[in-house]
Amino acid sequence: GTTARLVLFDAASGVTVRLFRVGDAVGVLRERDVMRGKQVGSTIRLGRVARGQAIQLPLDPRWRSGFYYARLTAPVGRVGYAPFVLAPRRLGRSRGRRR
Repeated sequence: GTTARLVLFDAASGVTVRLFRVGDAVGVLRERDVMRGKQVGSTIRLGRVARGQAIQLPLDPRWRSGFYYARLTAPVGRVGYAPFVLAPRRLGRSRGRRR
């Protein structure tokens, strides 16, 4: 039960946010300016946002550590990405084999 803080650098209306985990999507990515992953959680509707506004995004404590991103969309095809790393609860611990 923690949150990610995202500070917006532009104003828009009708903004939605979706969170994705990178590495869980299947297939070939041909575009070079697109991020792809598997959506985690539900769509968050922000509505109108302002430049410099900080928003808190809820992160589920059950999510695995890894590379994630927030995809913000607004009408007329506006899209923005905010990548972030979700660190493990305890550094130095791995779910891999035990020695």
